[in-house]
Amino acid sequence: MVAGGEGLTTVIYADSLLALNFSMDFLALFLSGKVLRSKIRPGRLSLAAGLGALYSLLAVFLSETSMGGRITSTCAWAACTPAMAAIAYGGSLPVIAKTTLLFGGVSLALGGTMTALYSLLGRLGGVPSADAGSPLTFALIVLISGGVSLLWNRARRESVREVSVCISVGGETVTLRCLVDSGNLLIEPISGKPVIIVPPGRFGEPEPRRLRLIPATGVTGSRMLTGFLPDGVTLDGRAVDAVIAVDREAEDFGGCEGIVPEILIL
Repeated sequence: MVAGGEGLTTVIYADSLLALNFSMDFLALFLSGKVLRSKIRPGRLSLAAGLGALYSLLAVFLSETSMGGRITSTCAWAACTPAMAAIAYGGSLPVIAKTTLLFGGVSLALGGTMTALYSLLGRLGGVPSADAGSPLTFALIVLISGGVSLLWNRARRESVREVSVCISVGGETVTLRCLVDSGNLLIEPISGKPVIIVPPGRFGEPEPRRLRLIPATGVTGSRMLTGFLPDGVTLDGRAVDAVIAVDREAEDFGGCEGIVPEILIL
């Protein structure tokens, strides 16, 4: 593919451009999902990243035309970005808006980081001059993308804190490995106690007098969780006063078996 203007001609490799933008968009969507703790579905991420890659190809043609083409390209970008967020993770309009903003920020951060590193390597003589569509440039950006992803995941793992939670109810004690989450601000409205969120199927049916309804608001919207008052709860052997909520829609607790509010370990 050849693009040019004002006497200048630039050769752009369409296949490399598609592969490059697909990789960048997939990585940005993946990191956005991790930050929002959304369920990662590789197929949906691939479809969304493919849409972004096709847009990048269209943008090259439009940007080389008139001012109208540039305006059309901008409008297409404004429509494509939330569409990619919706394809990747779905959800209500507020969820899509939040994912779109985060996806845009992550994309800018990744693009800026890789551009700066590429420029630095070029000045140091480590990378010979190459156009943006060359295999050399693509290979470099793939390596940098992988490095950024590994560093991000390593920092994420180091910042994660887990605790052993023992919950006793009706003569039964269940031990779970739970994630400490400062974002878990749920409070049982009657007692004002903090709430530990657990997956379904770990406890039998509690006595009716123990049941509680707990309003919850998150990235998926507002809903009511069914909770219960336990006989006792310990975190790493230390007794705490908390209510247990069963989240029947939860599919992932960051690799753990539940979520503990940070206030219980302070």
